[in-house]
Amino acid sequence: KPTPLPPDFSAELGEVILEDARTRLDDGTVEPPLRLRLAPIRLTVRDLTWPNRRPASVQLTASTPERGTIETQGTVTLDPIRFELHTRLVGIDVSPYRPYLPLSARLDGHLDGGLTAKGTVGAKIEATAQGSIALADVAFRDGDRQILTVGRLELAKLDYTWPATATIERVHMQKSWVLLERRADGSLPIAGILTPRRAPPAPAVAADSGSARPAPLDVKLAVREVRFEDGGATVVDAAVSPTARVEVAGVRLTARDFAWPPRAPIPVQMEAPTPGSGRLTARGSIDLSAHHLDLQVTPSAVDLAPMQPYLPVRGRVAGKASGDLQVRGTLE
Repeated sequence: KPTPLPPDFSAELGEVILEDARTRLDDGTVEPPLRLRLAPIRLTVRDLTWPNRRPASVQLTASTPERGTIETQGTVTLDPIRFELHTRLVGIDVSPYRPYLPLSARLDGHLDGGLTAKGTVGAKIEATAQGSIALADVAFRDGDRQILTVGRLELAKLDYTWPATATIERVHMQKSWVLLERRADGSLPIAGILTPRRAPPAPAVAADSGSARPAPLDVKLAVREVRFEDGGATVVDAAVSPTARVEVAGVRLTARDFAWPPRAPIPVQMEAPTPGSGRLTARGSIDLSAHHLDLQVTPSAVDLAPMQPYLPVRGRVAGKASGDLQVRGTLE
């Protein structure tokens, strides 16, 4: 047992510098197991006192795996630990963190942003963070083939409270594209690529060990506005003859007051040019708790020629279609 410090013990350190440091993080709870190295790391602490008489100033710079840097500065006090830190994320490569994303697809892209975090670490952790972050040049790949890309995904005015509560003012996605394929047997390859991998089995806990599995996090998320702009898709359908292939570009989608767990229907609005010519608009709501949608769908001067493989006639079809449809359905 350590000998207790004398009651009148005190210490002051004007400056502590750690240079060219390295750290390795191993996580065997994910599949495949994750090993991350951060190097080089530089840490400078000034005006460190014991017992605490004033906060110590902290500056940290660390290079992240593959590419990118974390730059942090602020103040820290000890016993109890309190912090107020301003952090910049610069060009952080997201591909090394793919095991935390439970999908079989490969992930590319980089992360930028700024966050201000405050909190206390002790028997109970209390922490909050505010700021904005953005993902750019995001791509999900099946082998070497791209299946989903996003030019930029921005989370503006993020307000996070430990451990799992977040409010986001706006989620803004720009220049997204997806490859939608259907095989001749009707199966959808993207369903297997973008569906969660099966989680590894949890280790057995002995009945008399006194251990208990941690309770799952109570995740709460609220997004005031979701906006997708300049979306596109390539649709390839081999379940019809001849194989249908259409290109869609310029899709715009907005949704408001998204919440998880779901609380109320989400108002949505979509506008999309249709292949060849024409336009499709939809307005209404999606209820995630009831798995229900209710939309007013309006096709306007939609070109029929790209729909040829789906029409039960041998002759060529030309023309325009317009209408006004009320669509209600349940999604499982």
